[in-house]
Amino acid sequence: MAKKRRRSNGEGSIYQVDGKWVAQISYYKDGKLKRPKRICKKHADAVAKLEELRKDALHLDMDEQHHTVESYINEWLFDIENSDRAFSTLKGYRGIVNNYIIPKLGTVKLRELKASKIRRFIHSLQDSGVGSRAVEMSYFCLNSALNQAYKSDIILKNPCVSIQRPVHKQKEAIPFTREERELILQAADGDYFYPLYKFMLATGMRSSETFGLHWDDIDYQTRTIHVQRQYIFGDYAKLKSKKSDRFLDLTPGLEEVLRLQREKMNEAGFGDRKYVFCGKRGGHLNSSTFNHQIWKPFLEEAGVTPRGLHHLRHTFASELLAEGADLLVVSALLGHSSPTVTLKIYAHAMPPKRSQVAGLIQTIFG
Repeated sequence: MAKKRRRSNGEGSIYQVDGKWVAQISYYKDGKLKRPKRICKKHADAVAKLEELRKDALHLDMDEQHHTVESYINEWLFDIENSDRAFSTLKGYRGIVNNYIIPKLGTVKLRELKASKIRRFIHSLQDSGVGSRAVEMSYFCLNSALNQAYKSDIILKNPCVSIQRPVHKQKEAIPFTREERELILQAADGDYFYPLYKFMLATGMRSSETFGLHWDDIDYQTRTIHVQRQYIFGDYAKLKSKKSDRFLDLTPGLEEVLRLQREKMNEAGFGDRKYVFCGKRGGHLNSSTFNHQIWKPFLEEAGVTPRGLHHLRHTFASELLAEGADLLVVSALLGHSSPTVTLKIYAHAMPPKRSQVAGLIQTIFG
């Protein structure tokens, strides 16, 4: 990754790549972001080239230098897309910006964006039924971009500072009951996706992780499953965090499920696929498409209240915790960044232990 040597306040930058110096400046022309750059052997030459680029930019109509919310937030996205943030996180930001911020605020001049307008924007999202998570992320993206604009001396103040941040209300995870699990597996018996449902229920893996699993990730000698990638937004990507890269135990039950899956793929003519789970035509599975077009309709036919594919993961975690499994172990199995995340989501599933503690107090202290 390129290492920045110096970055001025909206006036371009000089950085080093593979031993060479790069001078680059950004500006808008005809509403489009331009990022001309010059590559030099010496830093002194790059400084001179950067000055030339600045002079060229000054010849543009000054109106084109006045950022709108759309032009600047796209520049902000460009900068963070070259960072080390998770692929899925960056895709999420892009979706929030394109679907909510630009349609509502895109044409507003950046320096004319006031707190009152942002407040109306937030309220309009909430009133139109947009989910609390999307509202929270809309504020986050806008606030982050405006903070960058403030630090770059483009605006005098970040108007988001005076606005109360909308908070996403975490919905309580609703695991499948024992009766519902029986209905699901009975209805799926003989179905092409039966091994997939069984596998996700017995591993607690995210759907993107499951769809990114390769046969080479399964070690029958050490009896482990290596979760090391995800398939999301039509491509393979790194996992959400370092803790997400993990090894799961290959139980006899899971081994049987994988044997059945291999058998189904061979029968369908997909035995040469490197990924473990594929569609009925042999292609990659997409979490969102699968969830809405296959999984939820299947649940309705099975007589089970429809909810997301992710609830198989919730069921895995909830059942283990309800049976007294150690929180740290369950958190590691789920690939959460910390046990705090696990506790926040699944505290309701943990059996009350106050009576046990009361007994210990009596035993120890009398």
